[in-house]
Amino acid sequence: MALDTIITNNSANGNNPYDADLYGNSGTTTPPSDATAASNNTLTLGNGSAGPSFTGNNRHIYGGYTSSYPGNANNNTLTVKGGTSFDDNSGFYGGRASTASGYASDNTVTVEPGVTYPMGGAFYIHGGMSNGMASGNQVSVMSGDNGNFVEVSGGYSNGAATRNSVTIEGGRGFSNVYGGYSVSGDAGGSGAGDGNTVNITGGNAGIQSIYGGFSNSGGAALGNTVTFDVYSGTVSSSVYGGYSASGDAGGSGTGQGNTVNITGGTALFSGGHIYGGLSN
Repeated sequence: MALDTIITNNSANGNNPYDADLYGNSGTTTPPSDATAASNNTLTLGNGSAGPSFTGNNRHIYGGYTSSYPGNANNNTLTVKGGTSFDDNSGFYGGRASTASGYASDNTVTVEPGVTYPMGGAFYIHGGMSNGMASGNQVSVMSGDNGNFVEVSGGYSNGAATRNSVTIEGGRGFSNVYGGYSVSGDAGGSGAGDGNTVNITGGNAGIQSIYGGFSNSGGAALGNTVTFDVYSGTVSSSVYGGYSASGDAGGSGTGQGNTVNITGGTALFSGGHIYGGLSN
């Protein structure tokens, strides 16, 4: 059964800060009793001015989560609005399939302005995360505020990562941003529209490295795109349309090449690098 849960304070937690993981498909900190059902759930934290608070290290917030066969997490949505606060490291996931071969598809994470992050805390955002395939997932960060986002991906998978996207509108404090990240498969694909995308708008966001698609081992990076609207000033980011640690970065077929688009004005790139595709 799909759930639509909105949490704007700590009342459902005895007026205490949440000190455990939170699941959209149970609506609570209790893992879902039917772990096979992780689709079409919606979890919204905060209302723009007030929201729940989270305490403790490594709090994970899931729009939908599954740990049992068949283990797919699809069409889940997590929205984190202003008024929500964290005091330590945390992770946001639209859909998480933790089974051996589960898929995570068409999940969404949206982070809005006004969220409170701790100084020095590390945050992770994944639209969809799986061991099988991550496809069609989306992340939108409307403002980084003062968050330290060490890893942001539209889709993250041990298998293929295709058709995922990340959009960042202003903000700062990002280490690595991936449209799609594959641990041991392809990032992107040979078909039209199979590539992953990253779109950066709103000026010179403080991002260290940007990858449209990233394949860490044994796969190719095909058809991925980064669009960076820099406005003006100095940019120190390293930008990769597609990156493969041990495979091809781009292909000979139509749409298999990786692309970086720099738009919006004149900028000085200092300390960074720009690659349409890079293979090691």
